[in-house]
Amino acid sequence: MESADCEAITDEMTTSSPRLLRWTVKKPGITTPPTSDDYSQLTVVQLRKECTSRKLRVSRMTPTEERIMKLVAFDEYQLSLIAQLVESAPLSKASTEPRSKHCCARVLTMLF
Repeated sequence: MESADCEAITDEMTTSSPRLLRWTVKKPGITTPPTSDDYSQLTVVQLRKECTSRKLRVSRMTPTEERIMKLVAFDEYQLSLIAQLVESAPLSKASTEPRSKHCCARVLTMLF
């Protein structure tokens, strides 16, 4: 392939569809993927699929506004978990070093 062809394919791949960060549905079936990450622009079928793919317990007759509220709350919860993991990450190398040969926890693990 020529370099011009590679550039055209790369441009086409990057501009063909925007990357949706919140769409987690693996098998959408006949449902078309959304064009934006804004939950208010999703159809009822897309909202149902999104709630199902995230394993949220929502009844079939739940109003659209409540589905959107649950999805937003789920997103906020996930972001808070990620923030906690980042904050609790070990900063020093000493905490990530392997345990010594005579470490109490290691000895107990070997015994039981």
